Amino acid sequence: MKNTILKLSVIFIIIIGIFSSFKNKPNPNCSKILELPSLDGVFINDVYFCETETEGAYYYSKIETSVCSDTLCRIVNLKVYWDLAGNLKKFDTIPGKQLTKNDHINFTSEDYSKLLKTLKDNYSVIGKKHVGAFIEKDKFRKSDKIDGVSGATKRTIKEEAVEGALYSTHTLWKLINGTIKKQLKEYTNSNYSEKFKLQLLNSENGNTNLFALQKLKDDDYVEQFDLILKIMKKKHSLVNFYISKALPQSIFKDEISKQKLKNVWSFLDENSKSVLIENLN
Repeated sequence: MKNTILKLSVIFIIIIGIFSSFKNKPNPNCSKILELPSLDGVFINDVYFCETETEGAYYYSKIETSVCSDTLCRIVNLKVYWDLAGNLKKFDTIPGKQLTKNDHINFTSEDYSKLLKTLKDNYSVIGKKHVGAFIEKDKFRKSDKIDGVSGATKRTIKEEAVEGALYSTHTLWKLINGTIKKQLKEYTNSNYSEKFKLQLLNSENGNTNLFALQKLKDDDYVEQFDLILKIMKKKHSLVNFYISKALPQSIFKDEISKQKLKNVWSFLDENSKSVLIENLN
Protein backbone atom coordinates (compact mmCIF):
# COMPACT_ATOMS: atom_id res chain seq x y z
CA MET A 1 0.00 0.00 0.00
CA LYS A 2 2.80 2.40 0.94
CA ASN A 3 4.63 1.62 -2.30
CA THR A 4 1.46 2.30 -4.29
CA ILE A 5 0.97 5.65 -2.55
CA LEU A 6 4.62 6.54 -3.13
CA LYS A 7 4.38 5.70 -6.83
CA LEU A 8 1.21 7.74 -7.21
CA SER A 9 2.87 10.67 -5.44
CA VAL A 10 5.85 10.55 -7.79
CA ILE A 11 3.56 10.38 -10.84
CA PHE A 12 1.54 13.32 -9.50
CA ILE A 13 4.70 15.42 -9.02
CA ILE A 14 5.86 14.60 -12.55
CA ILE A 15 2.46 15.55 -14.00
CA ILE A 16 2.47 18.83 -12.07
CA GLY A 17 5.98 19.57 -13.33
CA ILE A 18 5.00 18.88 -16.94
CA PHE A 19 1.85 20.99 -16.58
CA SER A 20 3.85 23.89 -15.10
CA SER A 21 6.36 23.65 -17.92
CA PHE A 22 3.63 23.88 -20.58
CA LYS A 23 1.88 26.64 -18.65
CA ASN A 24 4.96 28.89 -18.64
CA LYS A 25 6.02 28.07 -22.18
CA PRO A 26 4.74 30.86 -24.49
CA ASN A 27 3.97 28.62 -27.50
CA PRO A 28 5.08 25.38 -29.20
CA ASN A 29 7.59 27.33 -31.32
CA CYS A 30 9.68 28.16 -28.26
CA SER A 31 12.40 26.21 -26.50
CA LYS A 32 14.06 26.94 -23.17
CA ILE A 33 17.70 28.03 -23.49
CA LEU A 34 18.61 29.90 -20.29
CA GLU A 35 17.57 30.80 -16.76
CA LEU A 36 17.41 34.40 -15.56
CA PRO A 37 17.67 34.81 -11.76
CA SER A 38 16.10 37.86 -10.14
CA LEU A 39 18.69 40.30 -8.76
CA ASP A 40 18.24 38.92 -5.23
CA GLY A 41 18.35 35.33 -6.44
CA VAL A 42 14.93 34.49 -5.00
CA PHE A 43 13.23 33.84 -8.35
CA ILE A 44 14.52 31.84 -11.33
CA ASN A 45 12.91 32.80 -14.65
CA ASP A 46 13.06 30.57 -17.73
CA VAL A 47 14.24 32.23 -20.96
CA TYR A 48 13.05 30.87 -24.33
CA PHE A 49 14.19 31.15 -27.92
CA CYS A 50 11.12 31.48 -30.14
CA GLU A 51 10.64 31.56 -33.90
CA THR A 52 7.39 32.03 -35.81
CA GLU A 53 6.42 32.84 -39.39
CA THR A 54 4.88 36.18 -38.45
CA GLU A 55 7.31 37.49 -35.80
CA GLY A 56 10.57 35.86 -36.83
CA ALA A 57 13.05 34.89 -34.11
CA TYR A 58 13.09 36.43 -30.64
CA TYR A 59 13.69 35.68 -26.95
CA TYR A 60 11.02 35.54 -24.25
CA SER A 61 10.75 35.27 -20.49
CA LYS A 62 7.93 35.54 -17.99
CA ILE A 63 9.75 37.53 -15.32
CA GLU A 64 8.98 37.40 -11.63
CA THR A 65 11.13 39.56 -9.35
CA SER A 66 11.13 41.45 -6.09
CA VAL A 67 12.06 45.12 -6.45
CA CYS A 68 13.02 46.18 -2.92
CA SER A 69 14.40 44.64 0.24
CA ASP A 70 11.31 45.04 2.45
CA THR A 71 7.66 44.02 2.32
CA LEU A 72 6.36 47.37 1.07
CA CYS A 73 6.83 46.51 -2.60
CA ARG A 74 4.73 44.04 -4.54
CA ILE A 75 6.37 41.29 -6.56
CA VAL A 76 6.71 42.38 -10.21
CA ASN A 77 5.42 40.03 -12.93
CA LEU A 78 6.01 40.84 -16.59
CA LYS A 79 6.28 39.14 -19.98
CA VAL A 80 9.48 40.33 -21.66
CA TYR A 81 10.59 39.99 -25.29
CA TRP A 82 14.14 40.62 -26.62
CA ASP A 83 15.35 40.68 -30.22
CA LEU A 84 18.25 38.65 -31.61
CA ALA A 85 20.76 41.28 -30.47
CA GLY A 86 19.51 41.09 -26.88
CA ASN A 87 17.70 44.44 -27.08
CA LEU A 88 14.27 44.79 -25.55
CA LYS A 89 11.45 44.61 -28.11
CA LYS A 90 8.44 45.00 -25.84
CA PHE A 91 6.83 43.82 -22.64
CA ASP A 92 3.30 42.70 -21.77
CA THR A 93 1.54 42.78 -18.43
CA ILE A 94 -0.08 39.69 -16.93
CA PRO A 95 -3.82 39.80 -16.20
CA GLY A 96 -4.43 40.57 -12.53
CA LYS A 97 -0.77 41.52 -11.97
CA GLN A 98 -0.53 45.13 -13.08
CA LEU A 99 2.56 47.13 -12.15
CA THR A 100 2.05 49.52 -9.24
CA LYS A 101 3.59 52.69 -7.81
CA ASN A 102 3.66 54.11 -4.26
CA ASP A 103 0.53 53.31 -2.27
CA HIS A 104 -0.08 50.35 -4.62
CA ILE A 105 -1.56 52.61 -7.29
CA ASN A 106 -1.72 50.92 -10.70
CA PHE A 107 0.48 52.21 -13.52
CA THR A 108 -1.24 54.44 -16.05
CA SER A 109 -0.79 54.00 -19.81
CA GLU A 110 1.65 56.95 -19.69
CA ASP A 111 3.64 55.17 -16.96
CA TYR A 112 3.93 52.03 -19.09
CA SER A 113 5.07 54.08 -22.10
CA LYS A 114 7.71 55.85 -20.01
CA LEU A 115 8.90 52.55 -18.54
CA LEU A 116 9.21 50.97 -22.00
CA LYS A 117 11.21 53.94 -23.28
CA THR A 118 13.63 53.71 -20.33
CA LEU A 119 14.02 49.93 -20.54
CA LYS A 120 14.80 50.20 -24.27
CA ASP A 121 17.55 52.75 -23.60
CA ASN A 122 20.81 50.76 -23.42
CA TYR A 123 22.60 53.81 -22.05
CA SER A 124 20.06 54.90 -19.43
CA VAL A 125 21.66 56.53 -16.39
CA ILE A 126 19.32 54.53 -14.17
CA GLY A 127 21.36 51.40 -14.82
CA LYS A 128 24.72 52.95 -14.01
CA LYS A 129 24.37 53.31 -10.23
CA HIS A 130 22.84 51.72 -7.15
CA VAL A 131 19.22 52.79 -6.64
CA GLY A 132 20.19 54.62 -3.44
CA ALA A 133 22.16 57.14 -5.49
CA PHE A 134 18.89 58.44 -6.96
CA ILE A 135 17.16 59.14 -3.65
CA GLU A 136 17.35 62.39 -1.70
CA LYS A 137 17.58 60.99 1.80
CA ASP A 138 16.91 64.34 3.47
CA LYS A 139 13.46 64.49 1.88
CA PHE A 140 10.81 61.95 2.81
CA ARG A 141 7.38 61.04 1.57
CA LYS A 142 4.83 59.57 3.99
CA SER A 143 2.65 56.86 2.46
CA ASP A 144 -1.07 56.85 3.21
CA LYS A 145 -1.61 53.16 2.48
CA ILE A 146 1.62 51.41 3.45
CA ASP A 147 3.55 51.48 6.70
CA GLY A 148 6.71 53.37 5.83
CA VAL A 149 8.38 56.37 4.27
CA SER A 150 10.52 56.70 1.19
CA GLY A 151 13.12 59.20 0.05
CA ALA A 152 12.24 61.62 -2.70
CA THR A 153 13.54 60.79 -6.17
CA LYS A 154 16.33 63.10 -7.35
CA ARG A 155 15.38 65.48 -10.15
CA THR A 156 18.21 64.17 -12.35
CA ILE A 157 16.52 60.76 -12.69
CA LYS A 158 12.88 61.82 -12.92
CA GLU A 159 12.94 61.88 -16.72
CA GLU A 160 13.75 58.16 -16.77
CA ALA A 161 12.13 56.63 -13.66
CA VAL A 162 8.37 56.27 -13.46
CA GLU A 163 7.22 58.61 -10.69
CA GLY A 164 6.53 56.57 -7.56
CA ALA A 165 8.16 53.47 -9.06
CA LEU A 166 11.90 54.13 -8.86
CA TYR A 167 12.67 50.69 -7.42
CA SER A 168 10.63 48.89 -10.09
CA THR A 169 12.16 50.92 -12.93
CA HIS A 170 15.70 50.40 -11.63
CA THR A 171 15.30 46.67 -10.94
CA LEU A 172 13.67 45.91 -14.28
CA TRP A 173 16.34 47.85 -16.20
CA LYS A 174 19.15 45.97 -14.44
CA LEU A 175 17.45 42.62 -14.99
CA ILE A 176 16.47 43.13 -18.64
CA ASN A 177 19.69 44.90 -19.71
CA GLY A 178 22.18 43.11 -17.48
CA THR A 179 24.07 39.84 -17.98
CA ILE A 180 21.19 38.40 -19.98
CA LYS A 181 22.02 40.65 -22.97
CA LYS A 182 25.46 39.09 -23.34
CA GLN A 183 24.01 35.59 -23.01
CA LEU A 184 21.40 36.22 -25.68
CA LYS A 185 24.00 37.65 -28.06
CA GLU A 186 26.15 34.57 -27.52
CA TYR A 187 23.21 32.32 -28.35
CA THR A 188 22.51 34.31 -31.52
CA ASN A 189 26.18 34.15 -32.52
CA SER A 190 26.35 30.40 -32.00
CA ASN A 191 23.30 29.90 -34.23
CA TYR A 192 23.94 32.72 -36.70
CA SER A 193 22.41 32.33 -40.15
CA GLU A 194 21.45 34.28 -43.26
CA LYS A 195 17.92 34.52 -41.89
CA PHE A 196 19.19 36.01 -38.62
CA LYS A 197 21.38 38.50 -40.52
CA LEU A 198 18.48 39.82 -42.60
CA GLN A 199 16.18 40.06 -39.60
CA LEU A 200 18.79 42.05 -37.66
CA LEU A 201 19.46 44.40 -40.56
CA ASN A 202 15.74 45.00 -41.08
CA SER A 203 15.13 45.85 -37.43
CA GLU A 204 13.89 49.34 -36.54
CA ASN A 205 16.40 49.41 -33.66
CA GLY A 206 19.71 51.03 -34.66
CA ASN A 207 21.67 49.13 -32.00
CA THR A 208 20.29 45.88 -33.38
CA ASN A 209 21.36 46.90 -36.90
CA LEU A 210 24.85 47.60 -35.58
CA PHE A 211 25.10 44.09 -34.11
CA ALA A 212 24.69 42.66 -37.63
CA LEU A 213 26.70 45.36 -39.43
CA GLN A 214 29.76 44.49 -37.38
CA LYS A 215 29.67 40.97 -38.84
CA LEU A 216 29.49 42.04 -42.50
CA LYS A 217 32.37 41.61 -44.88
CA ASP A 218 33.04 43.85 -47.91
CA ASP A 219 31.03 41.63 -50.24
CA ASP A 220 28.07 41.75 -47.84
CA TYR A 221 28.03 45.56 -47.95
CA VAL A 222 27.91 45.44 -51.75
CA GLU A 223 25.24 42.74 -51.84
CA GLN A 224 23.06 44.43 -49.22
CA PHE A 225 23.79 48.02 -50.26
CA ASP A 226 20.15 49.06 -50.74
CA LEU A 227 19.33 47.75 -47.28
CA ILE A 228 22.36 49.59 -45.87
CA LEU A 229 21.03 52.83 -47.38
CA LYS A 230 17.66 52.17 -45.76
CA ILE A 231 19.40 51.84 -42.39
CA MET A 232 21.26 55.12 -42.95
CA LYS A 233 17.95 56.93 -43.42
CA LYS A 234 17.06 56.21 -39.78
CA LYS A 235 19.47 59.00 -38.73
CA HIS A 236 21.20 56.90 -36.07
CA SER A 237 24.50 58.80 -35.87
CA LEU A 238 26.56 56.02 -34.27
CA VAL A 239 25.34 53.48 -36.83
CA ASN A 240 25.89 55.84 -39.76
CA PHE A 241 29.39 56.67 -38.60
CA TYR A 242 30.20 52.96 -38.42
CA ILE A 243 28.77 52.34 -41.90
CA SER A 244 30.66 55.30 -43.36
CA LYS A 245 33.95 53.84 -42.15
CA ALA A 246 33.08 50.25 -43.10
CA LEU A 247 31.92 50.78 -46.70
CA PRO A 248 34.39 49.11 -49.08
CA GLN A 249 36.15 51.06 -51.83
CA SER A 250 34.25 49.13 -54.49
CA ILE A 251 31.13 51.09 -53.50
CA PHE A 252 32.83 54.40 -54.28
CA LYS A 253 34.13 53.16 -57.63
CA ASP A 254 30.60 52.65 -58.85
CA GLU A 255 28.88 55.85 -60.01
CA ILE A 256 25.38 54.53 -59.34
CA SER A 257 26.31 53.61 -55.76
CA LYS A 258 27.94 57.00 -55.23
CA GLN A 259 24.78 58.74 -56.38
CA LYS A 260 22.71 56.62 -54.00
CA LEU A 261 24.93 57.77 -51.13
CA LYS A 262 24.46 61.38 -52.17
CA ASN A 263 20.70 60.80 -52.10
CA VAL A 264 20.82 59.94 -48.38
CA TRP A 265 23.16 62.84 -47.55
CA SER A 266 20.46 64.84 -45.74
CA PHE A 267 19.94 61.96 -43.28
CA LEU A 268 23.57 61.93 -42.16
CA ASP A 269 25.30 63.61 -39.22
CA GLU A 270 28.42 65.74 -39.69
CA ASN A 271 30.85 63.04 -38.51
CA SER A 272 29.52 60.54 -41.05
CA LYS A 273 29.64 63.14 -43.81
CA SER A 274 33.27 63.96 -42.99
CA VAL A 275 34.23 60.30 -43.44
CA LEU A 276 32.35 59.93 -46.74
CA ILE A 277 33.15 63.25 -48.39
CA GLU A 278 36.65 62.37 -49.59
CA ASN A 279 35.48 59.18 -51.27
CA LEU A 280 32.50 60.80 -52.94
CA ASN A 281 34.43 63.64 -54.59
